[in-house]
Amino acid sequence: MRPVTYLGPILLALLCVDVLLSWGRTVGWERNTVRNSLKRQAERPDARVIQLGSSTSADWMSPDWLGQRLGRRSGDVVDAHINGCHQPCTFSEVRRLLRDGAHFELAFFGTNLFQQCEYRHTKRVLQDTMLLPAADVPAAFALYMHAQDPLGDMTRFVGMQLSGAYGDTQVFRTHWARVLFGRPSETEAWRWARREKPPEGPVQS
Repeated sequence: MRPVTYLGPILLALLCVDVLLSWGRTVGWERNTVRNSLKRQAERPDARVIQLGSSTSADWMSPDWLGQRLGRRSGDVVDAHINGCHQPCTFSEVRRLLRDGAHFELAFFGTNLFQQCEYRHTKRVLQDTMLLPAADVPAAFALYMHAQDPLGDMTRFVGMQLSGAYGDTQVFRTHWARVLFGRPSETEAWRWARREKPPEGPVQS
């Protein structure tokens, strides 16, 4: 029984470290993109048109442009896009809106073909953990079953609920790398795009 008595202090220490590293689950670009979307929604409680999905929505159809085309008054279109948001992310966002009782007359969803792939990125699951009501988690896991790595998505979901630092590991490669080593990390494996040396020789047509 003696080892069991150590379990509580160890878990408490790990929790404190996790809170420190993640600044109470508030630090991180990916977290802030979700919070910014929720903030824009809160600022337009009377809006009747909503833009969901990724930045593709706002880039191709700005709220002002969309409002003009629909004959809507200023402020009637709320920009609720989230950077990198994809189908499961939008599912989570819609379920949250339904839980909160928000109703819109029109909704637009925009993404791009690259974001429809299963590119391995923590925000793909982090967005779900921040937006999805607890009652809809089984439905989300049912969607994960159609993924290439269902168990991986599910375990990341659970891990992000338990650990704020694990929820956005990019913080380690940027903020803490700068604090500890004086420079941001340049880990190529986590970039959306890489610089490739152009092919040598004449271009084949």
